[in-house]
Amino acid sequence: MPCLPSTPQKHHGDFGRIELIRVVGGNIKRLDLNDDDTRNKVLMMDTNAGLDLVFDIVN
Repeated sequence: MPCLPSTPQKHHGDFGRIELIRVVGGNIKRLDLNDDDTRNKVLMMDTNAGLDLVFDIVN
């Protein structure tokens, strides 16, 4: 998974928006991977449970 969150670091000027998206119970949750703080939180996670925490904190 590290290749996906690191993409905005290398290509942020090439894309208008890079997001990690989940649909939870019919609700769409998004993480803006162009945001340095959010991207760094995602990069620190190595489990789905860790990503759940990031989605809960940011959203």
